Amino acid sequence: MAKVSSKLAALLTTLSLTCVGTIVGVVPAFADQPITTQPYTTILGIDQLHAQGLDGTGVKIALLDAPVDTTVPELQGVTVIKKSFCNIDYKPSSISHATEIASILASPYYGWAPKATILNYASPNTDDVPDGETMNSAWPDCNAQGHTWSLGYLVEQALNDGADVISISQAGDIDASMVYPLVRAALKGVPVVMGVGNDSQPFIAGTASANTVVAVGAVDASGQRASYSNWGDGLSIMAYGGPVAARDPDSTGKLSVITPSTQGTSFSTPMVAGALALAKQKWPNANGNQLERVMFDVIDGVADHASAQPTTGMGFGVLNPPLLVATDPSSYSTDNVLTQKASGTRPKPDDFTAYQNGTADPTWTSGDNEYVYRGCDPMILKYGIPSGTKVEASTAPECQPSPSSPQTTNSPVPINQPGASIPWGLISAGVAIIVVLAVAVTLLTRRRKPGPPAPPMPPMPQHWPPTYTQPPIPPGWTPTTTPGTWPATPNPPQAPPHQPPPYPGPYPVQQPHPGPPGVVAPTIAPITGQTLTRTVGPPRRST
Repeated sequence: MAKVSSKLAALLTTLSLTCVGTIVGVVPAFADQPITTQPYTTILGIDQLHAQGLDGTGVKIALLDAPVDTTVPELQGVTVIKKSFCNIDYKPSSISHATEIASILASPYYGWAPKATILNYASPNTDDVPDGETMNSAWPDCNAQGHTWSLGYLVEQALNDGADVISISQAGDIDASMVYPLVRAALKGVPVVMGVGNDSQPFIAGTASANTVVAVGAVDASGQRASYSNWGDGLSIMAYGGPVAARDPDSTGKLSVITPSTQGTSFSTPMVAGALALAKQKWPNANGNQLERVMFDVIDGVADHASAQPTTGMGFGVLNPPLLVATDPSSYSTDNVLTQKASGTRPKPDDFTAYQNGTADPTWTSGDNEYVYRGCDPMILKYGIPSGTKVEASTAPECQPSPSSPQTTNSPVPINQPGASIPWGLISAGVAIIVVLAVAVTLLTRRRKPGPPAPPMPPMPQHWPPTYTQPPIPPGWTPTTTPGTWPATPNPPQAPPHQPPPYPGPYPVQQPHPGPPGVVAPTIAPITGQTLTRTVGPPRRST
């Protein structure tokens, strides 16, 4: 079982008493004054870490969400670099969501890393698609390079820009275009942190279930799994998910409404990303995969390279930020510990091999400024190279002839060179053989006699083909079925009245990536191992 240190459990119990007074009798307020306190800063040790001089200096945190409203009081003085690759009219609720995530990461009042650089990559969710529209009709300029709003493309941009950790508080659809960006992030040692969703169900939402992803569930003030949090195979870690105070839009769209009791795995995600950012500042030479291993190892309160096996209910356990930051990661492996966290999901070992050898289909590496296609697939070389992709054709190991294959030479000795001779003996023997064969064929043709005529074909029988009669079903027989069951996980308690509602599906269907006339768009097995032809929609918020 995943364990929580006694000290952390005691602190979370204290938080439960604090939050009761915060929630009861409180109504949203209208103010431009900053939110200066949050119940988790002392409880999770953020104040203690800041007192050590850890504030995120020199660290880049990529935030994939809607555009952040940098005018709110909580983010004054914070470095937020906004990046958008197409024109989307984001709704105020989406901007509010992104702004609160950025505030948890970097607000000088209650953020984890106020001196970090926040790279804000604009990513829409299903709420942003106008009624009666599709993403292609609503955002026509977003279809360049395979869909520049997709999470896969934005992860590539974050890696191009040198992000140290990537925080995604959106429950993206299972998107095959995320496979190679996740491979690249794991090879570079950049943690990708995602929320698992708020459906109170035993499954991990969307791309958070993929291998290599740090899938974050939420705990409540007592340290137990929050009633709204999903769980299941692939869950990595739990972190505090609320209540937190946040800004919501008023009737004009301005973020002037302060709501003191929001919650969700969207908020537990930046808790993990922020803690990893401070660990990166403390240990700047550490690989992000090492920091992940430390994070899972110290959950039980001991840095002993012996973390418990993750469970479907709590993952490795509850985040322990002070011990994560304090533990020297240099003795931990630089390999990503989550490459095989869930059975039947991608990326798989073959995906890593294909990417490293340069034989991965470059259609699915769109936006990667480091990938070089070295394969020898003639269709890819003719039609499937996106603009800007680096190519060193046929240099991959599998494109080279094996040592046992006969080698041919392209440089024969010219017959007019000294030492060259014409093999007249072989030529004469060849001519003689051809003459003998011609004579033999002539004799056989003359001796061949015609055979007897073939017998006439009998007429087809009537009633052809034969008909088939269904045999009678024995009296009293009924088909039997064996009902399936979810993993044996206790049912969660009922959600509190202020729980935000889950965001409904299904996602809009994305059109296949365009190719040259007459060429079928490439297909790839998605993260779950089924067949997918890029039928993905924009992500949804995980709150």
